[in-house]
Amino acid sequence: MKKLKSLTVLITMLFVGTANASIAISSMIEFTENGTSDFYITNIEDYRQFIHVQARELKVNQKGELTTIPYTRENLEQWSLFINPARAIVEPAGKKTFRVSYRELAEHDASMDKAYQLSFIPTPYFGESNEKNSAVQIAVGFAPYVIVPGSEDQPLNFSVRHNGESLSVENRGKTYIRGFLDACPADLEKIERDGCQKMVYVLAGRKMEVVLPESMQGKFKVNFSTHYSKFKQRFEIGVGEHKEGEKSL
Repeated sequence: MKKLKSLTVLITMLFVGTANASIAISSMIEFTENGTSDFYITNIEDYRQFIHVQARELKVNQKGELTTIPYTRENLEQWSLFINPARAIVEPAGKKTFRVSYRELAEHDASMDKAYQLSFIPTPYFGESNEKNSAVQIAVGFAPYVIVPGSEDQPLNFSVRHNGESLSVENRGKTYIRGFLDACPADLEKIERDGCQKMVYVLAGRKMEVVLPESMQGKFKVNFSTHYSKFKQRFEIGVGEHKEGEKSL
């Protein structure tokens, strides 16, 4: 399973941490390329598991808050992201590829990002003849994110305030912001940096609070960039400070 730095995405994960999970996942966020991307699920238990995948579309309202549109049978005509397979059995120690495919709808603007969240839901699969199958058992899965990038980067336009225990971020631009926050001493070993670094992704129009661990509640470096890295901005920010950006440096 791919190990990630501290990751703050668009909303809180739906499921509990990886320590309790019965499956491993390749990534908690993927970006489509030519409309597709892959997640790899590994069964880390000693029994077969049935994996069911659900999807919901994410949108940002006028208040900068996230709203979700679950994909159901009642709104099939609104679906723009598809998962293949949507259901699968994975053997013990087995690995399965789940491909997500984006299909543009007539009302979509290709210059704007699209965002989704998936739910990989595992349940033990013992077969009809096994007595274990009669008991209700629930395993722990993951709820990763998928971003379909806009056709081209738009200039950075943001507002950031350091509140001490959190960082307030507003993305006023037209495409998502990728932010790398770094409070680590320069001489700190790479394997020890997870506690003083954080990666954030902020959708266009989004207002969000990024909770900071104690190790990041002082001054730290911020590196903002757009998906294709056409626009970048780097700065330092301390407690009580406010920064704004409207263009590439």
